[in-house]
Amino acid sequence: MRDNRAHGYPTLTTLACVAEVFRDRADVRYAALDTPAEMPSALDFRGATGADTPRGA
Repeated sequence: MRDNRAHGYPTLTTLACVAEVFRDRADVRYAALDTPAEMPSALDFRGATGADTPRGA
């Protein structure tokens, strides 16, 4: 769960996250689930920058 309220959006986002950890860095990717508890057939994983705008915002 990502709490978007700190960014001015009164919403929570359900995310699927994966990470590959290296000695000097980590490659973190996420995909937002549009409807909680409903898994689409394929997820669109995007690189995490820490500055992404929540979907639907």
